[in-house]
Amino acid sequence: MKMIHTHKFHLLIAMMMLFTSGAFAQSDAVSIEAEISRNRVYVGDELIYQVIVRGIGNPPTPIIEFPDSVRAQSRGRSSQSFTTMRVIQGRNRSVTDRYFSYQYALTAVGVGEITIPAPTITANGQVYEGESVSFESLFPIESDTDYLEMNIERTNLYLNETVQVECVWWIGANTTEFSFSSSFFPDTFIFRGMELQAGNAKRIGFDIHKNKLVGVLLSGQHNGVEMEKLVFRFSITPTQVGDFDLGPLRTVFTRHAGTGGSFRSYIEAEPIVISVERVPVKNQPDNYNGAIGSFVLDSDASNSVVNVGDPIVLTLRIAGDEPMVGIDDAPNISQDTEFTQSFKVSSEGWRETLPRRSGQRLYETTVRALHEHVDEIPAIELHAFNPMNGSYEVFKSQPITISVKPVEEITLADAVIGSESAQSRAAPSGIEHAELTQAVPGLWAHGSVDDLLTEPRFSLESAFENPLMIGLAASGPSLFAISLLIGTVRSSNANRKRILCKAWKQSKSLDRQGHHSQGLRVYIGAALGINSESVTAQDVARLPLNDEDTRSITSCLHTCESDGYIGQGHTRGTHSSLRPHLLRDLHRQIVATGEWS
Repeated sequence: MKMIHTHKFHLLIAMMMLFTSGAFAQSDAVSIEAEISRNRVYVGDELIYQVIVRGIGNPPTPIIEFPDSVRAQSRGRSSQSFTTMRVIQGRNRSVTDRYFSYQYALTAVGVGEITIPAPTITANGQVYEGESVSFESLFPIESDTDYLEMNIERTNLYLNETVQVECVWWIGANTTEFSFSSSFFPDTFIFRGMELQAGNAKRIGFDIHKNKLVGVLLSGQHNGVEMEKLVFRFSITPTQVGDFDLGPLRTVFTRHAGTGGSFRSYIEAEPIVISVERVPVKNQPDNYNGAIGSFVLDSDASNSVVNVGDPIVLTLRIAGDEPMVGIDDAPNISQDTEFTQSFKVSSEGWRETLPRRSGQRLYETTVRALHEHVDEIPAIELHAFNPMNGSYEVFKSQPITISVKPVEEITLADAVIGSESAQSRAAPSGIEHAELTQAVPGLWAHGSVDDLLTEPRFSLESAFENPLMIGLAASGPSLFAISLLIGTVRSSNANRKRILCKAWKQSKSLDRQGHHSQGLRVYIGAALGINSESVTAQDVARLPLNDEDTRSITSCLHTCESDGYIGQGHTRGTHSSLRPHLLRDLHRQIVATGEWS
């Protein structure tokens, strides 16, 4: 019982301290107020709409359903707080009032009384609602000395077709503070401003349909009268089928009278009815991807003189009018028999070069000639619907002339005269083998070549531990030749060691990133002294590896090579045959072999 009274006493003391501390918050009641800066505006003019929120610490953005008769642009959120002294229960207390303000710039595009519905905020599981506000929008005086024209190429359009619209405002007298913001364009049209080339003419920037345009101020004759005119252009791209009104195009401006006074006025161009239909299905190509318009294709090759299998970087530039609908990627050449019969196409396909330039798409891919009879890179074809003549067309690049040389592979089996391995090993398909002349009597005549080659790690250094080789080196002119050869081999080995060290670092990085086959190619290319891009599964047999690793690496590279032929009857494989730590085992065996270290 005594403990209960003690708690009540402490609670009373705490309440007294709160009242005397001078920090007293205003009521936690939530309130939402809405207000506008003006109750009457002209069409096209701007006013400020503001929502004030009290009683919520960090309120979310209010939900406001603005009507179609206004365009709203958020000006952001701000917060303010101020402290005042108030008499509460006979004592002076400091009271802090804090509120959050959300501002919007409204442009009236309709006429009559416009009502902004009540804003709502959801906080702490409750919905709070403010009040609606209204204002009046009316037209200013219509000018009878200004003329506004809107001209379009065609009114019957196809879905996703892009057309240009040119507008001319013939200005009747001294004018300032003009606005086209009350003009109407359907949301189903993609709207883009266009630049005009007009030499040294004065340029004037303004906003229209949420886009920034630049017009040029020129002089000309209108109905026999010399007048100034503002000329500007934009393009539209319909995204839905049906009939739509383009416009009215309207400008509201301040006209300055000769007496020094001014007044608001407006002029508008009548709307244009646009009919939109889909592209025809009749005669539509099987590989049509939705491209519409007229395009120019240019292709280029990184090198025109190559060996069979060498990588060729193929570049394709597609030029056309924005938004270039249907050009989401370059044409799929892996399905073009003109390419697949003569080239191996990269399984990665095209890579777009970014950033984009307006009216242009740039792509790159890698191709490899399959045989020496290839004499050109075929033209790249793009199927598109040309709305100007209402038919499907094929836009092509020019073919590229190239020269492909055959690849000769000289293996150890070719070099050994009378070796059983040379007779048993079948020549890889499509590879020419050079015919070697018979060995002349001399170095190889002193001892059995087969005996030397059966040693697991044959090298000149170990060979000269053989008394037979020492005796030969001491005989006549051979002494000088062998000394020169040893010096050359040592220099070559030092350079090879540097190359292998660099390749080892690069291949380890690729392997850690999951690019196992690419890492193997880099290291194998360095070990064999060939370009890593040209490494094939057949090259693995030239490495000093055990049988198990040879089979694993060969299987992995075979799978990667098959991936490059997708669309030619091959299916994409996996690298399940790649054993863990295979790259490390490859490095260990090569370094341990004197010929490669």
